Amino acid sequence: MLRILCLMLIALLAGCTGRQLYDSAQATRQAECRLFTDPIQWQNCMDAANRSYDSYRMEMPRKEAP
Repeated sequence: MLRILCLMLIALLAGCTGRQLYDSAQATRQAECRLFTDPIQWQNCMDAANRSYDSYRMEMPRKEAP
């Protein structure tokens, strides 16, 4: 989790877009799934890690302007 936060900070400082940041963190999430030995937990983790950026954006709550 700390690695993801570090990647996000570096990406933000480098001026990456949200999509680029999401894509770079996706590989880290997939690598963390390899820690699961239970096939069901591994599959659930991989399903979440492989979710597309567009799907992620659609599920995010939208911020309303004040």
